[in-house]
Amino acid sequence: MTPEIVTAELGLAIKLDRASYVPYYEQIVSQLRAGIQSNDLRQGQTIWSQRELAQLLGISVLPVKRAFERLRSEGLLLTSKGKRPVVGAGNVPWNVQDLWSFSEEIKSRGLVSSTRLLGIARIAADKEIAGALQLDAGDEVYRMTRLRSVQEGPLALETAHVPAAHFPNLEALDWTTGSLYAAIENVYGYRIDRGEERIGAVKAGHEEAHLLKVDVGFPLLSSRRIACDANGMPVEYGLSLYRADRYVARILTLRRHL
Repeated sequence: MTPEIVTAELGLAIKLDRASYVPYYEQIVSQLRAGIQSNDLRQGQTIWSQRELAQLLGISVLPVKRAFERLRSEGLLLTSKGKRPVVGAGNVPWNVQDLWSFSEEIKSRGLVSSTRLLGIARIAADKEIAGALQLDAGDEVYRMTRLRSVQEGPLALETAHVPAAHFPNLEALDWTTGSLYAAIENVYGYRIDRGEERIGAVKAGHEEAHLLKVDVGFPLLSSRRIACDANGMPVEYGLSLYRADRYVARILTLRRHL
């Protein structure tokens, strides 16, 4: 059975030009990327495993593995151990200069997001939280943890802390569709004016891996954020963990001429 017949069952035929100087993995990447972007391969569709595609094309697994890694980094393939790859929607770009809530940001890109509230409770602020929110250690804050998904796929795990004294009865609001920033501004009357983000990278632990549907140790983009109102008062201290295969940071830089 030829590769063209088998791949046609998925709506796409991959052909390798064995006389070309373009490496096999780049040929595979360009054809799969084009197939996904043209919707010949649809989001959520399962495709071949690395070994299956390598056997069909009559090559070693290494170039296929490299091609899949590239497509995974672009968010076009979603992979997990022991399962076949699934076609993704591509990376969600994050403009670091914009101080938006997750809901506002995703909506601005024309995508559909959903929220699963994992928990909301009043707790005593520890030293880290109190310092970020300019409170005394032991002051009460609300801690809210939510799983955020885009196009039906889990994308981010968010934990937000806000001073309980300024936001009474926060738990009574609807957090399945509501935006925290919209509530801070429209319900409680604080206008969010600026923020500070610290971006890093971490590996998924067991809980994060389970919720975000990735393997333990999978790379996550982390963002620690402090948002302040127009008077400079911190109104939120949050930690967001994003799947690195589906979320990328976009930064506008300006050259300083000395």
